[in-house]
Amino acid sequence: MHPLPVYFPVFYPGIEVAAGDTIEAVCSARLSEDQLNPDYHIRGYLLKQSGERLEFEYDSFLYKTPSKSNLFYDRLFAQEVVLNEQPTPVELCDKSLSAYLKERLPAYMLPGGLENKWQIY
Repeated sequence: MHPLPVYFPVFYPGIEVAAGDTIEAVCSARLSEDQLNPDYHIRGYLLKQSGERLEFEYDSFLYKTPSKSNLFYDRLFAQEVVLNEQPTPVELCDKSLSAYLKERLPAYMLPGGLENKWQIY
């Protein structure tokens, strides 16, 4: 038995909910194409206090492409990422690394000293 994934983007970009709103859902899993790992399916509805009922259905496939588009994933994968075969080395010095860390970390997390022993890619 596999745990159900925590997040399915069934209400993208999101729906405001309030105390008393409820979700009724049925979740299921079946073996994916590799016959080892599961594909997931969820179907249900959000029942708002106002009586409004918002139905949803979502498939989470391990290998297959869903039959209908999902705006969450369309935006997530909108730009194709191409990795270089050979990464370009980055020259770092203690000063530039210290400045970078100071911009991003609180003072108590800053290292007391730095050693430049490795080439960073």
